[in-house]
Amino acid sequence: MIKSSVHVSGLISSSLSTSSQAINEGYSCYNKAILAPAFNADVGQSETCGGDQLLAVILDRCCATEPPNDPSTPRILQSANASQHSSPESTVTERPSRNSNAATNDPNSSAPDSESPVDVLPVTRELFDSCLQKVIPICNTPEMRRLIQKYKQCPKETTRYEPFVELANYALECVKSLELPELRDVSTSNILFHVNYKKGIKGIDDVYRFPDIVLVPLASAQRIHDNPTGNWKECAEHVDTTRDGFNWPDVLIAGEMKWHKSTLECPQPETYDTGSKGSIRPIPTRADAPGFASILPRPPASGSVAPSGVSIPPSSTRSGSTQGSTPSVIKAHGFETPSGSGLGCKRPGDDIEQRSSKKSTADKIGTDNLNEPSPQSKVNHKTKEGMLDAMLQLSINAAEMLRCSLGRRHAFGMIIIDTVVWIWWFDRQGPIQSEGIDFNENLPRFLVFLLAIQRFDLADWGFDKELDPSIPLRHASSSQPTPQPVEYEVNKKGGKLKVHFTFDIKKQMHEVFNLKGKSTNVFPVAAPGEPTLVAKLYWPNRNRPHEVKIIEHARKNEKLLNHLPDARGWRDIDPIGTQRIRDQLGISSNSPRHPRRLVIIVFEKLFPITTLRGEFLVFAWLQCIRTHYLLWEKGIRHLDLSLGNLMIRKMDSDDEPKYYGVVNDWDLGDNEKNLVESRKDLTKTILFTSLDLLQPSSPGAQVVQRYSHELESFIWILIWVFLAVEKGETNPTQEVHKWQTSDPGASHTDRSLFLRKPYNYIPHNEWWCQWPMARDVAKWLDDFIEAKDMARANARAQAVQAKLVDANQVLSKNEVSNQKDSNLDETPEERKELLRGLLKTVNKHIAELTPPSLEIDDL
Repeated sequence: MIKSSVHVSGLISSSLSTSSQAINEGYSCYNKAILAPAFNADVGQSETCGGDQLLAVILDRCCATEPPNDPSTPRILQSANASQHSSPESTVTERPSRNSNAATNDPNSSAPDSESPVDVLPVTRELFDSCLQKVIPICNTPEMRRLIQKYKQCPKETTRYEPFVELANYALECVKSLELPELRDVSTSNILFHVNYKKGIKGIDDVYRFPDIVLVPLASAQRIHDNPTGNWKECAEHVDTTRDGFNWPDVLIAGEMKWHKSTLECPQPETYDTGSKGSIRPIPTRADAPGFASILPRPPASGSVAPSGVSIPPSSTRSGSTQGSTPSVIKAHGFETPSGSGLGCKRPGDDIEQRSSKKSTADKIGTDNLNEPSPQSKVNHKTKEGMLDAMLQLSINAAEMLRCSLGRRHAFGMIIIDTVVWIWWFDRQGPIQSEGIDFNENLPRFLVFLLAIQRFDLADWGFDKELDPSIPLRHASSSQPTPQPVEYEVNKKGGKLKVHFTFDIKKQMHEVFNLKGKSTNVFPVAAPGEPTLVAKLYWPNRNRPHEVKIIEHARKNEKLLNHLPDARGWRDIDPIGTQRIRDQLGISSNSPRHPRRLVIIVFEKLFPITTLRGEFLVFAWLQCIRTHYLLWEKGIRHLDLSLGNLMIRKMDSDDEPKYYGVVNDWDLGDNEKNLVESRKDLTKTILFTSLDLLQPSSPGAQVVQRYSHELESFIWILIWVFLAVEKGETNPTQEVHKWQTSDPGASHTDRSLFLRKPYNYIPHNEWWCQWPMARDVAKWLDDFIEAKDMARANARAQAVQAKLVDANQVLSKNEVSNQKDSNLDETPEERKELLRGLLKTVNKHIAELTPPSLEIDDL
């Protein structure tokens, strides 16, 4: 189940909007420069929310209720008429209980059904208002004011790390003693902030990341300082670089700090109160967005506090890409700001004390259009590059956090510029960024954030103790934890199935390093009386048919059983998934992407098709093509063919082992004959996507996926095997190394060149005998594309002449007006002729061994 998972998801004509890459078939390495294009694209489509609303939601997770069994639903108070056992099939009009997945565990259910709508109400602010009142006395203490002033006197970025940590940890110590009966007690993990910028944290492929500041449990701090009895204060003040490094499961928040002004002259309020002193916009997330250096505090607005008991208006910050959307209560990206106020703090000419492995070379280029600073303040003219670098580093760190523990739901991040903190939420639907909190002017709000996270349990941090029981040990004991055995219960037809595994992140059969997307993990599991099994844990879109349903539908054709995966068990772990936080924030309706749910499916173990060599691989490939065709004719479509999705099943026999080609991974499939999909929702593996579908198109266009597109994907899979697979491992030849791109346009250009001149490419030695066949198949595909283009051009010319279409209207080849278009797919006769043409070309070089079960009339 090794799978290359670069997905076309978003504005295909301009950029890739997902950072998914599978290990072994993905990035050549995992340093920041290689990851930057894909991760920047993901951050560029982040959503935004109001700062007060995010604080209200975070507080709501800490309400004093029964502890959760899993992190599927936040810990929140139920209103009197809220369902205590709401199922994912029903529409929830109150906040759901933690038993929201009960219906998916029905032993009499033959397949899951968690696709019906679920509504989670936005969180109201009564608790937020109450907590604001409670922290006011702490804000006005002389020591708190002194620590803020100490921080403001530091002129360089690196000199601010320790004062910020000292300030934040002092605040944590103060709010710990507050009596808050509405909330849970302070967590026994005793969280603390820690300076980290000189000590790397080892992540994927043993690459080190260097977050400036981290939030960790006390046990982790004791462990890295080799001081198992060290108290909270000792560990909080101990920042030497001789210590050991943290591990990513230790990290609860990763923070990046930048600067804008060297002198922070804005005065503290004479007395802190609960009123907001103005909104600070979310950071624009794209390099071409204006206003990077002008995200400055606005003058305080009178009457800015919403009345108690109502939801904080979600319109205060709109969901969507921060590069284009404009919050309704804040002016456009170029801010009108008071003179002398601003972000950042560094004198021109001062060199930032940074390691070369962490800071971007972008710090050496470009300037912002800045407001004139006051005479006493020096301004950093590279704030824009600094912000972009901070967001890139933060997103990569978040991907490490989401990856580090099996089933982790979400991760937190912070960007700190001068006295402003932006809080980030990362999950598999994408990043959410809050408005900024100025801890100089809006200190009470910063303290409310701290008192809330101080009461978080492991589920609130996104961890799943049932899937990863090592996490409680790591966060409670100063000893180094080891992987723990797991017994996990899933559903199966007519009952339950208990599988056993000990998860080791370095021994996965397949994983994807990404910020958002399906994020598939495949790892071995075992169950008594079952064959060798694997588990697939992933985040499919909630709006798509369930993979188990599609497979069960396909397996009704008993002739195809050997050529399809066998789902032995499943469990919808978190049916509401990423929709929950967006509903609570009030931004779901504007989200640019569909919500995702967390699912685990247990399969019989299959083997990569690249296990085979020579003609045996071609035979298995042909079996997959025939299986795919037979299912397509029954209305069951795969829609994401890739090398990783073509597997083999090994069957022992008296004479010799038998191998069957298997079309695997149906999580993006469809069995409802929905041929048309919105361009922005089109999810494909770029490397194997039909050139037709990679053509530029408008984001809102409706696109049809035809059988010819799928057949073309099979061809690109075979060509890629010959040019990039050596001894079962991915090792692209020099000519095709750049095919592994996240740019649809580049992929179209490079592979089109191959079709025109395949004789310029040389395969790996082990495929030399099959290469003449591959060149003939490439010629057949090139002829088909040329004939199709010519036929479309002639048809358009006739339509223009007949005045049926506007001669100036430009449409992609695959754009359609609606689902009822009569020309959505090729006709059955055309599909059979296409397959006949390909098989005829292949059979000139190899005598196909067709199993009787895959025989097709006239083929």
